[in-house]
Amino acid sequence: ALCALVGALGLLVWASPAAATSWKVHVLKPPAIPHGGSSLVMPKPERGDDPSFHSFLLDALGDRRRGLRPAEGIGTDDAVLAWPDALPVVTELEGGLPIPDLPRGGYPAATLEALRLATRGGALVLGTLSPPDVDFSTRTRYQTRTTPSGDQVTISVYCPVREVRQRFDLVLVDTTNGQVSRESVDALTREEDCPDGATRRGYDRSSLLPPVDLQVESTTRLLATRVANRVAPSWTTLKLHLQKTPRTKHSLDQLKRGSDRAGATVLALEAAEEHPGHGPARYNAAVFLAVAGHFVEAERELLAAEEAGVRSYHREMAEEADRLRSWFRELEAMGIPIAPAPLRP
Repeated sequence: ALCALVGALGLLVWASPAAATSWKVHVLKPPAIPHGGSSLVMPKPERGDDPSFHSFLLDALGDRRRGLRPAEGIGTDDAVLAWPDALPVVTELEGGLPIPDLPRGGYPAATLEALRLATRGGALVLGTLSPPDVDFSTRTRYQTRTTPSGDQVTISVYCPVREVRQRFDLVLVDTTNGQVSRESVDALTREEDCPDGATRRGYDRSSLLPPVDLQVESTTRLLATRVANRVAPSWTTLKLHLQKTPRTKHSLDQLKRGSDRAGATVLALEAAEEHPGHGPARYNAAVFLAVAGHFVEAERELLAAEEAGVRSYHREMAEEADRLRSWFRELEAMGIPIAPAPLRP
């Protein structure tokens, strides 16, 4: 492991004028529930089931921004090695094979083999959706106001609060090995309004809040996204650190000025080649290489940086690189078409 190699060199003292600068990158991570399915099989809802959740879950699994915050997006400074929707989703089995009810102890060997062949080694997404639980309450806030005579008075403002909770009891069946994973996934949304005139109890609380149907739909969508993150890849955000010196500033300026990861990577690699004994240049090259999925080359550059003097951030980056390599291998084992990003145009 890369971390072990870092520790083997010991802790040396290396005085450097380098200044650390942060770099937020979006990377794809494997499903929260490990499985070897090369696809996800979602049976169509039966009569009496809520069809909206099935539709929301399909939308979530096909969302290429899943895992990102609302204001975030994938930019040119992100190395896209694969997308969250890279895992195929099917709703019907080949040959019209029905999906039998899952016994508590799992499917018999013969049934499991038939499902494995019909899904081509997929994973079944099953489960039970609970009805939404709507709860009203009142939160009291205290405000200080000035009267017409100039006196300061404290009044109570009663704020209506509505919470909607919903749960999905997820069952994931990996047809490649028969493993059954069970997990309860929850979602909660909260609406609150504190109008200036709500200084007494007994008003119509619901009239001050958005329609409850909209909040229930929002909760169900949130729940579907959380279920998708349990069974399929999703984005996560890492905060990495780069070292800025006169010899490395060109790549960092390129990254900051134009959000151009590809161009910054080229400049970082060139700086490491031109200044092989400069620790920050070799370290920055290791960071760019790890983000791009070139882990062997990243390990080589990080070890070269340590030869100029081990720093604490070397170990931190070694741990991040080990984690990225582990995620890469897990996604690769699932059949996700993941590949290292090109280093040079």
